[in-house]
Amino acid sequence: THGRDCGGVDCAQSIVEQPFDPFGLNARYAARAAALIDAHATNRSAEEHPLFLYVAFAHTHTPLAYAQRWENRTAHGEHSSVFVSTVAEVDWAVGEIRSAADRSGESWLPWVTA
Repeated sequence: THGRDCGGVDCAQSIVEQPFDPFGLNARYAARAAALIDAHATNRSAEEHPLFLYVAFAHTHTPLAYAQRWENRTAHGEHSSVFVSTVAEVDWAVGEIRSAADRSGESWLPWVTA
């Protein structure tokens, strides 16, 4: 784990997928973040060991890929469609992370930047 404490969740660095498929990346980020939050809530006292979780979604600055279920979110042209579909997916992913934080029962502060 390279000296990192991941709240009881395995943080070993390894290849997860080869070849890389960017279309499922945001969903994997959301699932991993939710798993870390759930594990932290189960294994530790948040007062004694607060959790800082940084999630850097890759596709919103240069929208390149999104899961097919987010396609056709707008009718304002091809580039706009890709951007809106990507933002819709990230919005969903942030909601998944928020749900995990709410389930934890602990106080939390979301900090979203662009």
